[in-house]
Amino acid sequence: MTPQIHDTLNLKGIPYQIVGVNGYGLPFPEDFGMTAMMMSAACYRGYVCTYTVAEDTLRLTNLIVRAMGGKYLPVGGVQPQMNREFNNGQYHNLGLHVLFRGKLLVGSGLIREMAVQVGFQKPVAYEQVVELVFDYGTLKACTDFSGWYARMREAVAPQRQPREDLLSRWARHPFSLDYEVEL
Repeated sequence: MTPQIHDTLNLKGIPYQIVGVNGYGLPFPEDFGMTAMMMSAACYRGYVCTYTVAEDTLRLTNLIVRAMGGKYLPVGGVQPQMNREFNNGQYHNLGLHVLFRGKLLVGSGLIREMAVQVGFQKPVAYEQVVELVFDYGTLKACTDFSGWYARMREAVAPQRQPREDLLSRWARHPFSLDYEVEL
């Protein structure tokens, strides 16, 4: 298998990868009447989202999806731009308010030595890690966990790979973004 393409979240002009989800309300292609199918080995889910936090509101700004049966429907009134090379539909400049309730863990500055070659990258593999708390799409809190993950990297440095006993349950599953921060 291959490292997976993460959803992206733009926060204060910085693109972060979504590396953990603890909550509900993020959109799926099914919410727009489409069934996603595997796009490539690097995108088994069949879709990739880009979000933006602007004025403390979570918005879906872009969606790329490979729809089963080639059934591409408008999303928020936006028609897809078809990419024949990758056989997907691309929706840009959506600006849809996302009623997510819960926590997103986002990371930037991938540390190549900590990167995994299967599944989604884990927070320990990023220099900057931030937890965002949302209530129906409104940003309520933003906590920097970069120092905590830096200490975790130092603890596992001799192995160059995260030890399972030092990581929480969610980090053991390469294709899951579920998480709980255990401090």
